[in-house]
Amino acid sequence: CLKSVAKALSEMVRRPYDLVARYGGEEFACVLPNTGLCGAVELAEKMQEVMPYLTEKLAQFNGADFEISSS
Repeated sequence: CLKSVAKALSEMVRRPYDLVARYGGEEFACVLPNTGLCGAVELAEKMQEVMPYLTEKLAQFNGADFEISSS
């Protein structure tokens, strides 16, 4: 599941120097150098929009009950 989440988030960052990485156990961090607040917020909102769809797809694939949250 974590690999699928990482892949989905990584596909959302466009620039070659942007980075999505696991941070801690099940958390992810996005490093967006030279990105202003508006650009970072816009990307975060897009990522949040994808989470319900991703949760549904992963649950169907894995048959597991889990939840993806963002903050």
